[in-house]
Formats: sequence, structure tokens, C-alpha cells
Amino acid sequence: MSPLFKTLRPRLAAWTGLTLAALLPLTALHAEEPIYATGTVIVPSQGRGGFTPQKGIKPEIRKDEGGRMIAIDLPAQGGRSTSVAWWYAQHFRKKLPAEWPTGERVRMKVVLRAESDAVVNVGVYLQTEGGPVKGSSNSGVTLPAGQDVAVYSELPDNVPGTVTHATVSLSGKDTLPAISVTGWSVGQLADAALEVPGDDVWITAQNPVVIKGRAVGNAGQSVAVQVLDSDKKEVARLTAPLAADGSFTLALDRTRLPLCQRLSLVPAAPGKAPSPGDYSFFTFPMLDPTKRLARVEKHGPHLVLDGKPWAFLGTNYTPFMLGLSRKADYELVARNFRELSEWGFTAIRLPLAMAMIQPAPGVFPDSPEYKDTLRNADLDPRFFELIQYTVALGHHFGIRVVFDWHESAIDPYRYFTGGNVKDKGTGKPGSPLAWLAMPADKYPKADHPVFVLLDEPRQVKALLDTTSWLSAAFKGDGAVLGFEVPYNEPHERLISNDRNWRRLTAQAALSVKLSDPGALTFAMPSGWGHENVFVSSTWLIPDLVDGMAPHFYVGNGPIPVRDDASKRKYPYLAREVEPSLSLGLTALSLPYSTAGYPFYNGEGGGHGAESFLPDMPLNQATRIMIEAQVYQAFATGMAGYFEWTMWNFGFWRDTTVPNKELFQRYSPVFAAGPLDLTRARVLFVQNPAAETNNNGHNHAAVAFARVALDLHLQPVHYMTDQQLVYTGQTMFSRGFEQVDASGEGLGAYSAIIVDTRNMDKRALDIVRGSGAPVLEFDAERPIDVAAIGAFLEKSGVVVDRKTSTQFQLVEGPAHLLVYRRTAGDATRIYPRLAREGVFSLVAESGATVFTGTADTLAAEGVAVELTPYASAIFRIEAAK
Repeated sequence: MSPLFKTLRPRLAAWTGLTLAALLPLTALHAEEPIYATGTVIVPSQGRGGFTPQKGIKPEIRKDEGGRMIAIDLPAQGGRSTSVAWWYAQHFRKKLPAEWPTGERVRMKVVLRAESDAVVNVGVYLQTEGGPVKGSSNSGVTLPAGQDVAVYSELPDNVPGTVTHATVSLSGKDTLPAISVTGWSVGQLADAALEVPGDDVWITAQNPVVIKGRAVGNAGQSVAVQVLDSDKKEVARLTAPLAADGSFTLALDRTRLPLCQRLSLVPAAPGKAPSPGDYSFFTFPMLDPTKRLARVEKHGPHLVLDGKPWAFLGTNYTPFMLGLSRKADYELVARNFRELSEWGFTAIRLPLAMAMIQPAPGVFPDSPEYKDTLRNADLDPRFFELIQYTVALGHHFGIRVVFDWHESAIDPYRYFTGGNVKDKGTGKPGSPLAWLAMPADKYPKADHPVFVLLDEPRQVKALLDTTSWLSAAFKGDGAVLGFEVPYNEPHERLISNDRNWRRLTAQAALSVKLSDPGALTFAMPSGWGHENVFVSSTWLIPDLVDGMAPHFYVGNGPIPVRDDASKRKYPYLAREVEPSLSLGLTALSLPYSTAGYPFYNGEGGGHGAESFLPDMPLNQATRIMIEAQVYQAFATGMAGYFEWTMWNFGFWRDTTVPNKELFQRYSPVFAAGPLDLTRARVLFVQNPAAETNNNGHNHAAVAFARVALDLHLQPVHYMTDQQLVYTGQTMFSRGFEQVDASGEGLGAYSAIIVDTRNMDKRALDIVRGSGAPVLEFDAERPIDVAAIGAFLEKSGVVVDRKTSTQFQLVEGPAHLLVYRRTAGDATRIYPRLAREGVFSLVAESGATVFTGTADTLAAEGVAVELTPYASAIFRIEAAK
């Protein structure tokens, strides 16, 4: 019997109210072990601090597969004493008092393992804000070689101030062998204690989960265990009988527990008050491998699911290029997916660092050296396994993933790929994962690239190889919506050329398709991802690309910047407010309206609110920006919208989270399917250079956007003259010097409006020969909304002149959406819906506000009460 237990046995009997006889029936395994409730843990490490060398002895940290410290190895030094000191991180010290137990039963538990037989004296010491504190010493503790031995030391009832350091000292009569600290915690003796399985059990679908424990009491008596949520509310209660040795086992049915929450267990021995201890666990979802999402396909201008046009509402999920590379936090991802599902999101864009998938040349997650490569960079070797788990969560929650290369392997000092920004400029080499980096003088003088250089074959090969590998890894997986190619926001000088961008994008798309022919590819335009002028990024996209994924921020549209822009953090996001919110996004989307493929907004939302709406609280500003963009994404025919972004800290919590209700409102709208752009009967034709391009955008389209909105035309089509020539001209030889240039296909339009400024004469000839009514404008006759309205009505196009231009209306498959574009006093709309028979409009409150036919609605209208830049959603239902 250890000297410690000889000391503790009388006290233990007194504390628990048991006699020595009551303690004797314990099994040999537990005969010398008191019942101990853990409070705050040092080893295994929970990332709350670190170790410092003592007496010249540097402790060696041993880690598990996930990179978590599981032991401290104290090497043999040929001496008779050794020690190890732990310091609590400054940011954690303020939280520590809540975890530090108090009272006469407080103990520090240290679990030791010696390389060879040894007898040691164990002492513990604390350094607190109020001074040093010494715990009880344990003399003559026997450590059999290779066996864990737990040593318990008494600590004072209350320590003077927050603990800053904890030290364990070991000494002996003989030279000490190598000794490891395999467990270290502060807790207290208790009447009952539990052993709760770790995350590796809860992540699986195992059910029920077996919980073991020990308690004082007689055989057959019942131990009660409460299950509490974070608010200390009971969500379940279990009981289990005690065995003769004081042990008990209970089975916890996971289906009775709230999903994706951290819960805690509180045991109570028979006839005793609840015992203390940290017995928390996270309720990971039980993933059913047979529950699989069907694959989304592309048919013409639509994404299609189960034979129907499909649209999504989602967010950028950025933790994978931030902290998850350092710590593969399964709990965070599972909790976030539950939240995303509650918000109504059905897709996420997953920004990744390419270096985390190919951390060294030719090394991928299926390579034997992959995990060691990450470990050597102090990164979590489970990184790709967490991506796989994320996709599995997608099947469970109905959320699809779009992969996005957001970073390359170029920055040697990027913390999240193993670097240290403090090393920059010191001459230190930086991250071992930055294997594509070059000396600074090798980069172009004009701009420092953030991804790859097109004239560096090694860098291009790395991009294509990594894209191919990732595509193959998720071949045929329905939870993967697709891959963005070539990478996020290409903007370097070489890639900003239409030809160069087209070539690399096609190569990247090919690398996806060769690995998985059924995978979808979405191209990211050049010019920071928002260029909408080039042929290749609008109507003639590269080969093997299935759709486009531009980045349209409401504060960065084809609208002039304000006078105060230079004073703002993001000057390019400080544009005139009303036109930006009123028509900017419509103008940005027009060049995609006749492209014949699905397109979505890859990034949008509240980013830059402090520059775009600087005089408003962030919550209010971001609400306005997000609502405008979500509405316009649907109203312009996009297949989806990704908010930027879900950060899990700061900006996201303060701005995006308050807009949860907004996303929940719009998720049914997108779920019902996208706007059908093929219904358009009005075509606008223009050369983008009719006005000067700026910030990568077609500013000429703004005038036509205003026409479409003021006359409540939805949807409409827009073509550039180049597009019209390419798609409408027929080069059919009828003789040696005769070629037909026809406008076949344009006759389907009821009216065509043309801006002839800078227009290709061939396009004008095609329009004039189409047989459709044509109205032309030029520099002497500027585009005029009233004139176009009169022309359209004469041409048989239904124009809504009753609804005020203060409103924007759009009819989706199952909803009528209304948005107040400008301030004003209008309170009634007169929408012209493409509906047959009698139907009803149901407001978001659940009230039916209209029942009748489309003609009745257009004549009588319906009342709306909206503040500027807010929207209303009406369900369109068959009349009962």
C-alpha cells in the first residue's frame, strides 16, 4: 500500500462517512485509488499554456495523432532530482478560478511512468498572484517500470489569487531514470466519479455510449446521473446500480440528447449530494453512411437536382484556412453545421490553402509522409480527415460543398500553413510548406502574386496536380457541389489577360474532369473575381467550365465612388449608396443573363460595411447590405449566393449572426428554385465600351438596368455586340463573294433596345434584320426610360406603370418578392404575375393578403409597408 493511501485512508473514511470495512471490498485495481473528480487538466494538454525548463532539464512533449500533447517526458540526466513547471497562458488565467476546485478535499493528481524501477519523492508547488504555495509531499512512491502510478497531493483550501504556474518536483536516493508525466490535473476527492469516452467515440455512430464510474455505497444501491446543458438545465437523467466493488455502468441513449451541444454529467452517490467534476462531452451527430445527397447536375442555364432547377443559399466557411490547420476541431465544425442548417443554408464555399493538400512536392493526404510533413510544420495531421468529416456532415445536414483554392504555397510566413510572421525580414526560411516560394527579386516588380505565376511551370503544375487530386478524392460524392477554378480572385498582371485567364481556367477545369467527369466546375473571373467585361468571363466561358462564380459586393458595383472614399478603410467599397443598393447588382448581372449556364455570387454580404455605410452601426449597415445582395442574387437569376463569411469570431458574431432571421426568410425562396431567365422577351444590346469600364465592371449596363427596374421588367436579356455577332451571324457562303449575316433566333423577342454607341456594325445589321421591333439610342439620343416604356407597350410588351419605381418586384417559382429600392411614400404595388386561375398571396406573418386572378392583382394591387432597402416575401399559393 502506498504511503499516500496510508495517509489518506482515515481522511477518506471520514469525508465519505464510511468505515474502513466499507472501503475494503474494492477490487485490487482500485484498492489504492481514491474516488477523484477532475477539475482543471494540464496533461493531456488543452492548449492552456506551456512548459519551461527547470534546472537545465528541458521537458520533451509527446503528442498523439492529432498533435495534442499527451505526456511530458523528463529525460534521464544522471542526477537524483528533476522537475517540470507549467505556466498558464495569460488569456486563460482569468478563466482559471472558475475551474479551480476549493475546499479541504482539493488534490493535485500526477500520473507518473518510469523507464525502469524507481522510488521517488513527489512534491508539488504553485505560484499564484498572491505568492508561492506548497502542496503536500509524498515520500517513497514506488514506480514499477512501464506502469502508470497516480500520486495525489493535498492543496490548500483556497489559494491566494489566480494560479500562474504549477510545478512538480521528483527526487530520490538513487539516480533517477527517464520519467514521463502521463497525466496531471487538479480536482478533488468525491463520492462519485465518471469515466466519459472521448471524442473518438462520440464522432462515430455508436449508440448507446457506455459511461463507467465509481461511487461510495452498498451493492445494489442506485447512482443517479444528471445530463445538463450549458445553461445547467437537465435534459436527461439516468440511474445505475452499484456493483460490490463500487463500480457502475450506464448506457446513454444519444437520440435523447440535443444535437451538437456540449453537455455535462453530474453523478450523485446513493444518499449523497451531486459530486463535482468535469464530465463534459459533445453530442456529435450520428452519421448514417446510407444517407447520401444526390449529385447536382448542370442542364443548360440551371443547376438541376432530381430533374428540377435548383438554387442554394449559403456562406463561405473560412475556418479551414484559419485555425483548423493548427487544430482539427471536429466539435467546432459539427456545431457550425448544425447552425448553418438552422439558418437554412444548403451550401458552403470552403476556402482552402493549397499547401495543406499538397504540403510538399508530390505529397498528398494519401501519401505515407503526409502526416509527418504537417507535424513537422506544427500543423494538425488530421486536417484532410476533418475535410472528409465535413463532407460527411454535408450529407447529414443537407449542405453541399464548393471547394475554393484561396491560398497557394508561396507565403513562407503564413501562420496557418506553418509559418511565423515574426520571421519575416530576419533571413529565416519560414514555413516548410511554402515550397513554391521564390526570392522576392524573382517576382514581378509591379505586383506580388498571391497564388501562382503563369510563367512558372512548377507553380502551374502544383495548382493542376492538387486540383486533380482533390477532385479524385471526392469522386462521385453528392455532397460536393463543385470546384472553383482556377483559384480565388485571380488578379495578377498575367492572369488578368483574357487569353491567359481562359487558358489556365480551362486547364484547371480539365484537371477536375479527368479525375471525376461528373464533377461541376465554376470559373472565378479575373480582376479580383468581379470582372464582367471580358468575353471569357461572361458569355463565352472556357471549355469544360459549367458555370461562373463572380464576386459581387454591393459596395463595389459599377457606381462612382463618393467624395469621402479616400478617407475610408476600403475606398473601392465607398460608392454612392442609393444607386449601389438600387441598381448596381442588377447592372453587374446583366452580362450573364443570356450566357446559358448557371452563375452564382461566390462572395457578397456585409464586408466593408464600415466604408460603404460608415455612419451606421455595423449591425444595421450589414443588414442593409446583406438583404440587398440576397434579394438581388435571386432577382437577377443567380443559382445561388454565398455570404462572406462565417468567421467564428469578431465580425461574424457582431454582424452576420444578427442576420440569421434574414437567411431563414430567404432559404425557402431559393429552395423553391431560381428565377427562369429564359422567360425574357425584351433584349438590350450594347457595346461595353459605350461608357468607360472601371473597377473591372461594365458601367454602360447601368442605364439598361435602370430601365428594367423602373418599368418592372423581369426577367430581361442583355447581349454585347460581340456576343451577338458570335452567336447570331451565319457565315454561309452562297457564292464567291456572298455571305449571309442573319439574326435568326432574335425573332423570339417581343422588342430589342439597342445602344449604338461604339457598336460593331455587323451586330447592328443582325438586330435590324431580326424581324423583331427595334428601338435605337446613341450619343445624341440618350437612353430614355419613358420612350422605352411607350415603345414596349406598342410592341405588345406588358409594362407595369402603376407600381412606383420605389419598388422592385420579382416573381419566382413560388414567391413574389418586393424590395424598396429608394425612399418615398408609395405603399401599394400592382404586380403582373405569370399565373393562371385564382391564387393567393400569403405574407410572412401567415396572413393572406390577396386572393384572385393575375388581372385582378394588377388592377387592384396589394399594400406593402417597407422602409428603404428592406424586402417582403409573399408565398404564391393555389386558392383553397
